[in-house]
Amino acid sequence: MYAQVGDTGESLERLALASSALESAADASMICTIPNRDTPAVVRYVNRAFTTLFGYAPSAIVGKSPRILSGPQTDPTVFPRMRAGALEGLPQNEFFILHSASGAPIQVEYRSRQIDETNHIVILRDITLFQAAQAILSEATQRLDSLFSNNPDPIFVLDDRGACVDANDEAVVQLGYSRVALRGMESPLTGGGFFPGDESFPVELRNGVTMRYEARFRHRDGGLREFEAKAVPIVVADRVEGAYVIAKDVTESRRAVKLLAAQAARTHALYLISAATGTTETPQIEAALTLVLQTLDMNFGYVAVNEGGRLRIQYAVGEQIDLVGSEIEFNSPLVIRGLGISDVLMHDDLHDRGPGFVADIPKYPGWHGYISARLSVDGQPYGAVGFVSRRIMQFEESDRDFIRLVSALVSATLERTIHDERLNQLAYYDVLTGLTNRAKFMRDLEAAISYGQRHRREFALHYIDLDGFKSVNDRAGHAVGDLALQEAARRLREVARRHDIPARIGGDEFVLLQTEVRDRPETAALGARIVNALSLPYALDDRTFDLAASVGIATYPNDGKDARTLLKSADVALYRAKALGKHRVEIAS
Repeated sequence: MYAQVGDTGESLERLALASSALESAADASMICTIPNRDTPAVVRYVNRAFTTLFGYAPSAIVGKSPRILSGPQTDPTVFPRMRAGALEGLPQNEFFILHSASGAPIQVEYRSRQIDETNHIVILRDITLFQAAQAILSEATQRLDSLFSNNPDPIFVLDDRGACVDANDEAVVQLGYSRVALRGMESPLTGGGFFPGDESFPVELRNGVTMRYEARFRHRDGGLREFEAKAVPIVVADRVEGAYVIAKDVTESRRAVKLLAAQAARTHALYLISAATGTTETPQIEAALTLVLQTLDMNFGYVAVNEGGRLRIQYAVGEQIDLVGSEIEFNSPLVIRGLGISDVLMHDDLHDRGPGFVADIPKYPGWHGYISARLSVDGQPYGAVGFVSRRIMQFEESDRDFIRLVSALVSATLERTIHDERLNQLAYYDVLTGLTNRAKFMRDLEAAISYGQRHRREFALHYIDLDGFKSVNDRAGHAVGDLALQEAARRLREVARRHDIPARIGGDEFVLLQTEVRDRPETAALGARIVNALSLPYALDDRTFDLAASVGIATYPNDGKDARTLLKSADVALYRAKALGKHRVEIAS
């Protein structure tokens, strides 16, 4: 305890009791003397928690001003406020930043209590981790809000009585009510409430079970919209406090289904093909083509894709299925000219359409009836679906409608497949470089570990970092930096062997999964080839840049038997390579 002139026996006793009580406290604590407004405050005691948090030994701060804790990030009004509050004898509670003996900023909660007229207990609770957690929580909340606000489907937030307490913008758009009007609403459905039946908040939800159901929501203009709804319980502290209702408007699709169902048996059969779940592109398209052959009594059906003005057969059923991959010889009069006039082209007999039609099908003189329709994918011309018969046909207008439906199904199937491919590309491949991204690489790494365990096979993980990339970004800009990453990816592909898997996992960090390893020298040699390839000069945007590469290598199972350990081992080896001068290869073990 630091003693000073003017201390009485009674005050020293109070100070001793206070310091004894604070010594084992979990929060950093100190006792300060503030005699008056003109005399500087003096630290008289600090506990062990204070020394641990701020790094000051008692001898380094006791007897000095508490301003020793201030630093660049400390609000200059903090200590005047502390002094004013102490002199007024009021309890204080604030949040601000102080600095440790090393200069590190520390966010603290400040509380003070008066011991006597001049002495005060100051408690400083470290809230750095709490503030970081708050920032993470805030970011997560923002992401959730973004998902809620920007979702393409209506979302309603209900309380545990089934009343709406909030709704997203899409709910406003699709139902026509303002957000304010939706809040508090209890019965947008035709039968009342957000759920079918008599319950305002179903038992399933109260028990924490997600519900799926169909509903008819009433639009503000009085019209009814059909929705597929999913209700997800909101659980807080093991108690269901409400639910999210996510609704997908299926009004238009239901109308189309009803129209199809009302058609003749062939149209209904086509609908069953389109509605089949788990069917991939080829079987679904071939089933639709086969249905046309069966119902119209035709001999050959195909889907052709337009490749620069020439139609190539992509799918075929019936006779001449060996034509898949070849060009349609009669495409000029029957497809290009005919489909330019009408979306569906029908000919009862090709031989009655003039010499040009017959001349284009010399290999198939027995073909007569012909019907085809344009295909569009994402609103753009794609090609055609067509059918040929060996007999003279007598097409009806209903056949034209049927072929339109077949065309729509085939277009939708092709479009879905293309979209799936695009989604797969976005989900598993780096947009900038085209390499495998982190998500897919981790799956590939887990698969390699599983294979290695089953077959007792070794493999290697090369962790690669571009030395000097930040300098290129800073000097030449991000556009040139992107070109450098693309060039590095191209070179990495060239170095990779047939079974190796190159990937970009973030920033200027790449990895290469060497799936086949014979021995350590082979692995080291591959790492050296990577370093050499990525360290050649980069000609970018009419300038030349010098970059280098460092590689850290970990092998399975020597350096790790799981993905996390292998990555860590390779990362440690990489940083050893950088510490030893960069532009080199280091192997974990």
